[in-house]
Formats: sequence, structure tokens, C-alpha cells
Amino acid sequence: MPRVEATEQIRDAMLASGAWITGHHAFSNAALCLNFDLWLNRVPELRSRLAVLQIRLTPESEGVIDALERRLETGDPSVHQQELSGTFQITFVHSEADLRTPIPPIPG
Repeated sequence: MPRVEATEQIRDAMLASGAWITGHHAFSNAALCLNFDLWLNRVPELRSRLAVLQIRLTPESEGVIDALERRLETGDPSVHQQELSGTFQITFVHSEADLRTPIPPIPG
């Protein structure tokens, strides 16, 4: 999937899950880092939306979400009142040349 289309689909999945994207860092066309905030009780929904896009999470992230789902099943009310601040690292696998962005000269 092209990089721009993948980024748009991931962004849409995050927003549809109720996430607020609070920042981003692009590393040429090799990787993108998205910072976000999300209510804890919406994290499983985000995982499901990403799974539809065939996005793989790290085993550590999967374990954290599994533990969170167990807390949700117990009816822990604190889960519905807490936010998660997270980082989503996207690595693009392709054979394109590095994306070069010209830096404008500083006057003076």
C-alpha cells in the first residue's frame, strides 16, 4: 500500500476510535511517529480497527492491550476515566529513494 494512503487509513482508524493526534514526526519516507491521547476503554477498538488494516502491533503492545481488556471485563470503573498517551511508530517498507524536503534559506 502506498505510504500516503497507509498514513491516511491509520489516521482515520485512530480518529474513529476517539484518539486525538497530538503530534507527529516524519523521518523522510522511511517512518512516521504519531503521538496520541485516547481513553483507555477505547484502546481495544483502536486495535480492532488497525487489525482490519492488517497493521501488526508489537508483542509488548498486544500484551498491554490484553491486560487492559481483562480490566474492562471486570467492570473496573477507573478504566473509563483514564487516558492513555501513546506513540504509534509506522515503518514504511519500500524501495523508493529518500524523500528530500528542501529547507528554505534563512534571510539575513
